[in-house]
Amino acid sequence: MTNHLQAINDLLELVHTEGNVFQSERVPKQVDSLDHFRRVVPFTTKNDLATDRETNTPFGSNLTFPLERYTRYCQTSGTSGQPLPWIDTPESWQSMLDCWKQVHAAAGLSSPSERIFFAFSFGPFLGFWTAYEAATQLGFLAIPGGGMRSEARLQMMKRFEVTALCGTPTYCLRLGSLAQELGLSFPNLKALLVAGEPGGSIPEVRSRLTKLWGDHVRGCDHHGLTETGPVTHPDPATPGRLTAMAAASGRPHSRPHLAASETLPHTVWPA
Repeated sequence: MTNHLQAINDLLELVHTEGNVFQSERVPKQVDSLDHFRRVVPFTTKNDLATDRETNTPFGSNLTFPLERYTRYCQTSGTSGQPLPWIDTPESWQSMLDCWKQVHAAAGLSSPSERIFFAFSFGPFLGFWTAYEAATQLGFLAIPGGGMRSEARLQMMKRFEVTALCGTPTYCLRLGSLAQELGLSFPNLKALLVAGEPGGSIPEVRSRLTKLWGDHVRGCDHHGLTETGPVTHPDPATPGRLTAMAAASGRPHSRPHLAASETLPHTVWPA
């Protein structure tokens, strides 16, 4: 509890000393307890952020540092409206990479011999950029699969004997179906890392992925946000539960752990 309170007060102090206009007008400089924090710090909604960006274009005023400190641009998917821009400092970006490393570990990827194929186009969607760079920092061979047709991606996976595939659940279904049509097999493949959609936590989707790719392939889902990066990942030791990540640097996550009684959907399969 003391560590959590100190972390919150460190963030509050940073907001005020660095001049975050958006938050400094909403939050105190210090809080005495977690209950005090809950009472006096308002919940920030997506509408709050969207309105701020419209008023203070293009990035809004929810910036802790001067613009010159930011080196990465991404944006939300825009599924519920206009995509929101988001920028990161090298420190906050590294924090997300550290969290993605935990996702890779949860998928059973640990050897420098890992070869991960990233079946997506490198647009402004944050998730796969961070997944890709985290893989390179772990010493894995990260293979980009943007700008090509599905069959070409499968042939590339086959040629380079990939050990893991990273993509959205629906696209992994598409690749798996096409691979069966083409008679392609992937004996070295041992993990599917899915993200960007809820399918990886839906039993019917997991079952279809397992049928297409085989029981020997371990599926791994997680959830996160553009504003935070990965938030939770599965823990093979406790099937059916998610473990919330604590960032090693940069921006910490709001929930450093989940209560032992909190049951969440399976995200590692087969069970």
